[in-house]
Amino acid sequence: MEPGNSVGSCCKTLQFIGQMLKAEPGKLRRSDTSDRGSNAYILRQSDRTQAAPRPIQPTANPRGKKNYMERGLLWLPLLGVFIGLAWAGWHEFQKVQAYEAWATEFDRSKYDIRSMLGQRDDELTWGRPTRKGPIDLTTLSLQQVTTLQLEIDGKTVPADQTNPTGKSVELALATAGGETYRIPFTDGDLARRWEKALHQSLQALKSASA
Repeated sequence: MEPGNSVGSCCKTLQFIGQMLKAEPGKLRRSDTSDRGSNAYILRQSDRTQAAPRPIQPTANPRGKKNYMERGLLWLPLLGVFIGLAWAGWHEFQKVQAYEAWATEFDRSKYDIRSMLGQRDDELTWGRPTRKGPIDLTTLSLQQVTTLQLEIDGKTVPADQTNPTGKSVELALATAGGETYRIPFTDGDLARRWEKALHQSLQALKSASA
């Protein structure tokens, strides 16, 4: 071999080794060279720019949506109950306000969900409560009343019975003309107190007329 060729081969070999040292691992590939018939390793150039990472797309959670829908369906009846209670409370409050304005005309009065009742001197007036005041009013003079008794579920309650209770509580007032008026109550104790008070009023009228 000639000295010139040996020197040239050494220079090329050193140049190739230098390129290999500068290259990153895993970036070499094998290829054929056309200038010589021998195989050589050359650098494979990688892309200068790396692909941007793809954003993570949120995955759909049909089960979570179903849970929200189930909870919403469960709360709907409760919401309806709350609205109904609020409306009923406001409605009842309006009736109480109307009763208080109406009751100022009487010496004694009572209110419950079944009736409003007021007494002035020897007259009784009662009616059905509404937000605008009582309706279906009836007025009766105690001078027309012959008998007065407390009835529960259509049966007369003895005067000595305490804490009368039942589904239907009424004060029955019979007149000399054969008519019977019934004033409804929701509380048996309250009806009993009114019965005693009206008996006293009847006794006072009889004493005054004697």
